[in-house]
Amino acid sequence: MKQYVGQIIQVMGHMHGLDVSRYDTSFLVKSLGRRLRATSIKSRTAYLQRLSDDRAEAEALFRSLRITYSEFFRNPFTFALLEQVVLPGLVQEKEKSDRGPLRVWSAGCAAGQEAYSVAILLDELAAAQGHSPSFQIIATDVCDAEMVLARQGVYDAAAVQNVRLEHIQKCFRVSGGSYAIVPALKDRVDFSFHDLLDERRASPAAAVYGDFDSASPPTNSRMSSMSSARPTTAPPASTAARGWDWPSRRNTP
Repeated sequence: MKQYVGQIIQVMGHMHGLDVSRYDTSFLVKSLGRRLRATSIKSRTAYLQRLSDDRAEAEALFRSLRITYSEFFRNPFTFALLEQVVLPGLVQEKEKSDRGPLRVWSAGCAAGQEAYSVAILLDELAAAQGHSPSFQIIATDVCDAEMVLARQGVYDAAAVQNVRLEHIQKCFRVSGGSYAIVPALKDRVDFSFHDLLDERRASPAAAVYGDFDSASPPTNSRMSSMSSARPTTAPPASTAARGWDWPSRRNTP
């Protein structure tokens, strides 16, 4: 099987310019199994030939390796920890440092549910403390189609089933069966492309980790678009110690 996966990697890379070598072998095997079933191809040899001859199938396999599923407040325990411990602590540290808005990186943001969930919590925290929100969410993903949906910020009833009623009333505009993020909250989230598996970049553009070791805050509090799916490590200790951003993550495959 290892030899077969190696052949798949070679065909994808050399014939189609699609690099799948960075994915775990067991994950590739599962994905290949799904594609064999989807194409009704019975043998691995036949699928390898199909992959060599058919650019469309190569792209279909490549897309299948990208998990884009998410939901609002997906992991209740994680978001409870964020709401009660992590975010209040970061806000407090930011206020002490007086170095501009808190910035949070939502890596592998899919259609924006996670990023907006964090924005809802930070907005509520600011309101509870009696001051205007001072934060920015940098949300990145590799799927352009998902980010189009994220920027629109419109969801159906099933997507918001984990959202509290008070948050629905405050943070969404409800029209029929659609739930649209209010503009004030959308303005707090910047969506851009960034590939976490690209070894040439450890983080999105300089706007995310840039300026954190300087004495003055960034001159532009709203991040510009950055060129990606999830960080494999937290920010460097020297960065985290300054009470900076919390990279928010979805589960890895």
